Amino acid sequence: MQARLRKFERQDLPDLLRWTSDIEQLGAYVEAEDHNLSDWQERFDKTSLLGPEEWFYLYERADGAKLGYAHFWRCDRYEDHLEFGRVLDKEYRNKGLGLDFLRQIIDLIFESQNCFRVQAITAADNEIVQKQWRQAGITSEGRLRSFMTVRERKLDCAIGSILRSEWQEMKSKVS
Repeated sequence: MQARLRKFERQDLPDLLRWTSDIEQLGAYVEAEDHNLSDWQERFDKTSLLGPEEWFYLYERADGAKLGYAHFWRCDRYEDHLEFGRVLDKEYRNKGLGLDFLRQIIDLIFESQNCFRVQAITAADNEIVQKQWRQAGITSEGRLRSFMTVRERKLDCAIGSILRSEWQEMKSKVS
């Protein structure tokens, strides 16, 4: 199944609203955001959701099916580190898309941004995502205690990262 990341268009915003606010879409590890469509439209009109501090991309299949979205942002105001998150539509989970989606996000960030570190967090018990991290070259760096709140539950998080030099080495082995 061929899929790619692309820039959001204004007509995609209802899907982004659903993916960021619908608890069923978010799953057990992501907190819903309190936005409405006009909030997203206003943000889109100002930035096209492409910086300067955070970027959003739609994950789309070749036939136009919208599979989910990726989001990355500056997580350290003193260093050029970026952190990312992603939501795969519940209809497309467990179909072998997660690793490809993850690799495309990492490639997009390193190809489009001047950063030397890309990091991610997930709930410490989210073994599926941590396995995908390892397969994509993300190194586990440990556990952040009670780091995030999801539906009023404090969750420990795993944190992992990939450095630009590690990514470049992986890409050179594939070429």
